[in-house]
Amino acid sequence: MQEMDEFQDYVYAIAPSPDFAQDGICFVGRKSGFFRWDSRSLDWHDAYESLQLPDALVTPAVALSPTFSNDHTIYAGTNGGVLRSEDGGRSWVLGNMPKPPPVITVLLPSPNFEQDGTIFAGSMEDGVLRSPDRGTQWHRWNFGLVDLHVLTMAISPNFAKDQTLWVGTDTGIFRSINGGRSWRPLNFPSDLAPVLSLAVSPTYPDDETLFAGTEMHGLYLSRDDGKSWQCVSAEMFPETVNTILVSADFGGALYLAVATDSALSVSYDAGNTWHNLEIPLPEDEGISTVAAPLGVRPGAPLLVGITDGQILQCSAASHD
Repeated sequence: MQEMDEFQDYVYAIAPSPDFAQDGICFVGRKSGFFRWDSRSLDWHDAYESLQLPDALVTPAVALSPTFSNDHTIYAGTNGGVLRSEDGGRSWVLGNMPKPPPVITVLLPSPNFEQDGTIFAGSMEDGVLRSPDRGTQWHRWNFGLVDLHVLTMAISPNFAKDQTLWVGTDTGIFRSINGGRSWRPLNFPSDLAPVLSLAVSPTYPDDETLFAGTEMHGLYLSRDDGKSWQCVSAEMFPETVNTILVSADFGGALYLAVATDSALSVSYDAGNTWHNLEIPLPEDEGISTVAAPLGVRPGAPLLVGITDGQILQCSAASHD
C-alpha cells in the first residue's frame, strides 16, 4: 500500500464501487497510473501492479460495469486504448482498437450493459469508439461527428429504448439518437465551447433536461432536449465547470453537484439556489473531478479529486 502523499500528481477520474457504503472502495485514474483507493484507511494500491509497467501509465478515464458487484469488470482508458479487467483489477487485457491507438478521454458503459454489453469511449483525436462485446473489439463510430476531440460524454437513462447519447467537444455538443451510429450538432452556441462536462436528468424521458459545463463561460441548462440553453447562476460559476452530477429524489426534484476549478456547490432545486461546500484545497491546487458514490443528496459523501493527486472527502450540505 502507498500513502496519499507519495504521489503528487493529478486525479482525472473517480469510479466508486457500487458497494461503497459497505466497502468504501474507489478506482481512480491519475497521471501516475490507476489505483484502488480505500476511503476509510486512505490506502492506495496500484491496480496495474500485475502489468509490471516500466513507467507510469497515464489513465484519464475509468469506468466500472453497472453490474460490477457480480462481474467485477473495470475499464481503464489510457493513451493507447482501453484496458479491461474482469477480476477487480488483478489482471488486464487490452481491447482490440483501431490503428493508430487512440488517446482515451472518457468511458461510458450503456445503462443496459448487462444485456447489450455495450461501452463507448471518447478520444482526443479519434472521436467516439464503441464496443458491442464488453470491451473486446472497438470500432470508430463517427458518422456526422465533425469534431473528433471528445472531452465528455453522457447517455440517456432510457438508452435501451431511446438509444440517445451526447458528446461535448471543442466546438459544441453533438447528439446521437441511434446508439452512436450517426451524430448531429445540438443548438449549443459555438462561442460558449469547449464543453468539458455534460449531465442528463435521471428523469430525462419526462423532463428533457440536460446540463453542460464549459471551459470559460460557466454552467448551462436546457429543458427542451437541447433546443435552447440558458446560463445557470453566472455569479456562482464564472469559470471552468469540470464536473456536473445529477440525482433525483423520489418526487423527481433534481439534486445537483457542480465543481469548478476552485469550488464545489450543491443545489436541491434544479439549480435555482446553491450552497457552497467548504473544501480545504491545498495551496495552488484546484478541483479536477468529483464523484458522488451514493448519489447527490443531503448529507451524502462527495469525493473530490485534486490537481495534486489527492482525494478529499466531504458531505453534501443539508437540505434547508
